[in-house]
This record gives sequence, structure tokens and C-alpha cells, in this order.
Amino acid sequence: MKRQRVQILALAVVLLALAGVFLGIRYFNQVQAQKPAEEEEAITVINPAEEDVRVMSYTYEGETITFELDGDTWYDAGDHSRKLRQYMLSVMAGEVAPLTAERKIENVTGLEQYGLEQPQATVTVETTEKSYTWYIGDKNTVTGDYYVSLPDDNTVYMVPATVVSRFQRPVEDLYDEEAESEETDGTAASEMEGSGAETE
Repeated sequence: MKRQRVQILALAVVLLALAGVFLGIRYFNQVQAQKPAEEEEAITVINPAEEDVRVMSYTYEGETITFELDGDTWYDAGDHSRKLRQYMLSVMAGEVAPLTAERKIENVTGLEQYGLEQPQATVTVETTEKSYTWYIGDKNTVTGDYYVSLPDDNTVYMVPATVVSRFQRPVEDLYDEEAESEETDGTAASEMEGSGAETE
């Protein structure tokens, strides 16, 4: 009798283990099936291709900052002599080409409630064929996302703060001072060598 109880208990444990495995596999398959749908939920705000972007500009504290691509190098449009942090400019271009949102609010009747009646900043991305402009409004205090909109459109999009923050900095933050310092040191050294040769 005792042996039968042990066998029954062992069988119950095995059945429970098999049920756990079955439920685990079922859950895993459901998660995998949902992944493509979740990826498709990204909402496109503007859709230029990153490799086609030639100009990026944005307003910061009343000033318009513009960067332009010449070959493979980004320059400050107002001063080509300054070296820029190329990696950061490439990241900025990648963030907005295309620009995607996590949520959109359609048929908005009052942009002022999202800080878009008088937006805090304007961002423009240009390719050789087209120009794209979008506005930055208020920050959602719950999600941390920013409200953005397009010209003459009553749809409001919610874009991650990490994207918007890249366009909320002075141009000086993007200067590559280390590269400029190395270039200055190299020029000074060359001039000194040239001066020494002339003296001899």
C-alpha cells in the first residue's frame, strides 16, 4: 500500500513537471508570435532614408543651428573650420531618418494642450529631393516622451525623450575640441620645423 502511494506521488510529480514544461513552451511560442506585431507598432512620423540626409537643422534658444554633409563629413554650416564629433552627427541622422513614434493622437483640435501651438523647437531634415520639418512640444510627465507634430497636421506623435534631447543642445556641444587641439598642435610643430630649417 505504501509502495503504491509512493508510485502515485512520483507519477503526480512527473505529470506536474510535464505540465510546467508544456505551459512554458506555450508561453514562449506566444511571446515569439507577438514579437513581429510589436515591431510593426512603431509609427512613422517622417521617413527619409538615413543615407539620403544631407542637411539637419534645429532651433535652440532662438538660434538656428545647421549641419551639412559634404562627402562623408558633417560640418557646421556656419563655420566649416570647426571639427565636429562625427559619430554624434551620424547618430542624430539615424534617429530621425526615419523618425518613429510610440503613439499618435489623431484629430487633435487644440495643439496648445501639447505645447505645439507655439513649439519650443523646430527640426528640419533635408535630402537632395525633399525637406522634412517637425515641431517639438511639451514633455509628457507620465511617459517622459515628447509631443511632436508636422506642419499643417492635426496629428500629435509621442517621441522618446532620447531622440528629442539630441536636438536640445548648443552647437558647441558637438565640437570635437580634442581633434581641433591635435590639429593645432600639429600645425604649430610643422611651423616650428619650417622655421628651424630656414634658420639653418
